[in-house]
Amino acid sequence: MSSYYFIFVRQTYYEHNMIKERQQAGVPSRLNHHTTFEGLKGILSEVDSKGICFRAVSNRYKNDDQEIRMGEYMLKHIRENISFESSLNHFDGYNESASISFIEGESPKKMADDYGRFRIELDLRNHVRLGLNTFGFIDCEYVSKEDLKAYTIEYTSKYKECIERLESSSKKDIDGIIEMINIINDLKYKVYALKESKWAEENEWRIIIPLKETDPDTLWTESKPSKPYKNFHLPKECLLAVTVFSKDESIGTSERQEVEQYLREKNCYIPIKLVIIRDK
Repeated sequence: MSSYYFIFVRQTYYEHNMIKERQQAGVPSRLNHHTTFEGLKGILSEVDSKGICFRAVSNRYKNDDQEIRMGEYMLKHIRENISFESSLNHFDGYNESASISFIEGESPKKMADDYGRFRIELDLRNHVRLGLNTFGFIDCEYVSKEDLKAYTIEYTSKYKECIERLESSSKKDIDGIIEMINIINDLKYKVYALKESKWAEENEWRIIIPLKETDPDTLWTESKPSKPYKNFHLPKECLLAVTVFSKDESIGTSERQEVEQYLREKNCYIPIKLVIIRDK
């Protein structure tokens, strides 16, 4: 798997806070990935050779299928209400893709509880190339279930207006074509990016890559049920630090030293930090 990824740039021109003129946010100087100690060893096992290795697991096997339903709801509604040949008609959404998740900023306490007490910190800004459509690096958008229907109706209306204007025009409407492309691309983006507003504090970013279960380079996890994934490598230079979160200072200190020794054996010398989680 290639060691680079892309930023997908999008712009829309609508009224609501979620659907407004905006551009893909710039990549933050630090993004974090929480995992267990075994997960950390797997991710950093090749740091002295191939670099950092993440498993990009198929989106069909995500833990929270509500994330899938939100973006797919918008796409399904458009397809059912608009008869127009476009790339949306051939877009498979989650079915043929995989993702890796990161969070921006400080870690909410539940991240350590839910995903693991070992935080890998990375600077990914210098390892980005521009790409097309939805395969790439995206920042998630957050919306309530109540607002999702209103946003979907607005998208449908704007898309219809754009199509009708193009069909009635006697000459090429360049602005209309650009607007329609923006709508289509943003809809694809939202299939991967939408999350419920209750998760907004996570400030999640995702790397999205294509994955077909029949591809020769698709691998399968040993766990049951087995899940398809691809290895995704990033260069060693991305790695900034590792932070260990622990409720017990003695245990945490021992774990920090264990991580430090593991990385030294791989000729990787980065800060290994310890944060004690205090119960309120």
